[in-house]
Amino acid sequence: MYLVGDNSFHFPWQIPKDFPRDALDKRDRDNLIKFIDDYNSLLRFSNLEKLLFAMISVLYMPAARHLHKFMRRDRYKSLQIALYRHFPPKFWRDNGDNKSLRFYCNDKDFMLAYIDFIDF
Repeated sequence: MYLVGDNSFHFPWQIPKDFPRDALDKRDRDNLIKFIDDYNSLLRFSNLEKLLFAMISVLYMPAARHLHKFMRRDRYKSLQIALYRHFPPKFWRDNGDNKSLRFYCNDKDFMLAYIDFIDF
């Protein structure tokens, strides 16, 4: 499941709710939907971050590109940590059902990300 948006000021990431129905059991699926509802609003950039980027882009444009990449990387890291903290540790262990999640982002520009439902 790919995150919608490109992790920028105009199109911040949104976690969709259209993941495979059989990927998780009912309790974990409800837990993930609750997480999505709570966390989607936190993926937007704040007005302070937008203002800082605008000021840097006017004062010194080459630094603005690196600042924006740093902000996108910070969004990725915080979402990754929140996702791993939201599920209990027993979810991440192999319980015999061989189902889990993996969250990954393109580490070149931190714009494209996906949540992979692993069923092996």
